[in-house]
Amino acid sequence: MPGPLPGGAAPGSQKLRGPLAPSAAVFLSGREVERRRQQAGPRHARLRMGAESHRGPTAADRGTLFLRDRPRPVRPRHLGGEGARQGHRRRLHPGHRRSAEDRPRLRSGRTAHRHGPLLLQPPLAQVRRREVHPVSQGGHPEGRQAEGSLLPGGNLPGRRAVRRRAARGGDRALAQARRGPGRLRRRPVVPAAGPGAQEENPGRNGLTGARRRPMPRPGFDALLQRRVRQTPDLAALIHSDSGLWRTLSWQELDAQVSAVTDALLSQNVARGERIALVSRSCLEWALIDFGALRSGAITVPIPSDLGAEGMRDILSESGATLALVEDERLLERFRPLVPGSAIRRVVAIRGPVHMANEIGWEAFLQAGRAHRAEFPTQREARIDSVEADQPATLVFTSGTTGRPKGVLLTHDNLIFEAEALNEVMRDFIEEQDVHYLCLPLSHILPRCLLHAAVVRGYTTAFASAPEALERDVGEIRPHFVTVVPAILERLHAAISRHLARQGALARRLTDWYRAINTQVASRRENREPVAPGLWLRHRLADRLVRGEVEERFGGRLKFFVCGGAALSSEVAEFFRSLGILVLEGYGLTENAGAANVNRPDRFRAGTVGTALPGMEQRIAPDGEILLRGRNVMQGYYRDPTATAEVLDGDGWLHTGDIGHLSPEGFLTVTDRKKDILVTASGRKVSPQHIETLLRTSPYIDQAVVIGEGREFLTALVTLDPEHLQRFAEENGLAFDKLSELALHPDIRALIAREIEERNRRLAGFEAVRRFSILPEPLTLSQGELTPTLKVRRHEVEERHRDCIEMMYASGPSGKTAE
Repeated sequence: MPGPLPGGAAPGSQKLRGPLAPSAAVFLSGREVERRRQQAGPRHARLRMGAESHRGPTAADRGTLFLRDRPRPVRPRHLGGEGARQGHRRRLHPGHRRSAEDRPRLRSGRTAHRHGPLLLQPPLAQVRRREVHPVSQGGHPEGRQAEGSLLPGGNLPGRRAVRRRAARGGDRALAQARRGPGRLRRRPVVPAAGPGAQEENPGRNGLTGARRRPMPRPGFDALLQRRVRQTPDLAALIHSDSGLWRTLSWQELDAQVSAVTDALLSQNVARGERIALVSRSCLEWALIDFGALRSGAITVPIPSDLGAEGMRDILSESGATLALVEDERLLERFRPLVPGSAIRRVVAIRGPVHMANEIGWEAFLQAGRAHRAEFPTQREARIDSVEADQPATLVFTSGTTGRPKGVLLTHDNLIFEAEALNEVMRDFIEEQDVHYLCLPLSHILPRCLLHAAVVRGYTTAFASAPEALERDVGEIRPHFVTVVPAILERLHAAISRHLARQGALARRLTDWYRAINTQVASRRENREPVAPGLWLRHRLADRLVRGEVEERFGGRLKFFVCGGAALSSEVAEFFRSLGILVLEGYGLTENAGAANVNRPDRFRAGTVGTALPGMEQRIAPDGEILLRGRNVMQGYYRDPTATAEVLDGDGWLHTGDIGHLSPEGFLTVTDRKKDILVTASGRKVSPQHIETLLRTSPYIDQAVVIGEGREFLTALVTLDPEHLQRFAEENGLAFDKLSELALHPDIRALIAREIEERNRRLAGFEAVRRFSILPEPLTLSQGELTPTLKVRRHEVEERHRDCIEMMYASGPSGKTAE
């Protein structure tokens, strides 16, 4: 009869020793341990054992589980194990007790401590996760172990365990593993399809024989955390604070995003809950956006200059429960919209609060700190629960026709867009480059570039004020600037005025410089060699003139990024003649931002560039542009009818834009499908083309062409106040208000000459025969413009119906009539 075991253990049990032992002595029968190991099951296959590993329950049938110290086998180099990193390990005889430096270490570098009784967590409490080694170091592609290496660290099961599990119909690869590492097989790798693409389900699970479910992919926050690990001390954001520019590193940004995440959790914002964001582009906008992505909330951006009716529609459609408002001015406009909506709390980013349901920014963050102290693990649990296929943001479209629709974009849409833009920028944007952002982040274009910065690593600088571009770029010295055509048109007018004030010699020198730049740019665009003589003249012109042009934009500007509307060829050529490249792009909210972009090394003037990597596009028989890719929206929020109109069964997004593709893949957008005018004679006219041409006049600020079902075309125009005032002063025109000049005969004659000059570049049926000057500009608050400054034609025509009828009452004229 067997005697008692050492330490007073009963027969048939064994006291555990070594790193696997719990802090207090625990005795289990071999059968009980075997049962608990089977319950733990598949988790052992995904985790890596510590330095002290076991041979399996080889003695369980005798009622005793023997765990004893044994040397850890060296994992072969081709599997990327310890042997690949250390070359060898000191072998120990079975009775040798390991020193502290031989004990297993966790990923953080701390010695694996003995915690938790075996009753609760059999050896899982002492294991660590399998480290992923790159293929170049001998690791398996995609971070997987070979099928034969089912026990972590290269340890193989005992013979009895192999025979017993094989007899039960278990994994055949486990039985093959006993034959040694020489016959280990690798799982075939499915190549990724585009940026950020995930591996397809390769088949059946090697452990159970059941079909494997694809591993869930993390949300957008994984990209931010990766960037923080890669470049924690590089600048992430630059913002203006009381007239001073302040920089935030990626590590500091991560800490502030975590604080905002805790604050959102303190307001009981659930995963998938909508939060409205009413603000101009600023540091807090970015913090809230990243915090919502981290917490799984859905942001609903609302343009700060949108009218009250538009804001009410968005709040009603989205069902947002929390609102973050920039300042006291916006809060006064927003406060009347809260009753009748689902909003239960309003956070004022800046300024005082007066209502019971309002809270200031500092109090908001303080609530987050208190919540973190009470629930220290909730943030991490929420981050782990956010997956790539979950909704990330609800962006309401511009709505040039009809009521705005909510575009629902997932984390995966944003991830694909950011990674695709990173691929495009790889050759000409560096990690420490500065991007000056002066557009509202409620638009999808600047927002996708903010997200792309997370992947590429460049710095985003926020404008200090809406009209401070020229001052800001001189101080920040950006490498590229994102604009809409209206901004470039204003810069074009300002630079033209500056050139006009130069002396005769300086003007001739500038004209010579522009002519040479145009020739060189044209040859480079067509990939033609630059003649030596032209190259020398270009170098000389650069030395004489280029320095002054570059200094106006900070001295480091590489290019402008332009989107949102069509840019006139005249403005684009003007900047190119000054040596400043304007890269036009194309995209919609429905495809998460950019779909096509021009690049410095692949550029065609007059086009919007080629498609992003991983995107497909084609032209429908009626000329409509179709897009397909991972960045295409899931659909319109709670509007299946509208979704079915733009998304077909094959996943193609019908953009509603008309265009054509060149043989090289460059896309040219000509007009909106719904904006095409059909005159009474059946002629089809593109109004955007004519309006863009009219706006090249320095005296015309906005233009709307009318002519659907009419015999001829007319136009409603607004005037540029700065040029108008200068013209009035030079010609001695007296006025009290600028609106009075719209009625002055000399001003009307001036506009008639400007329009007539541009009519000469158009076909006869495209010429504007009559025009009317509006006393006030078209505005977003009146519903005449979209947040991206596109014209809402239906609203403009309805608002100015009487004026339009008066133009058509007198019939056409051979020349442009006043």
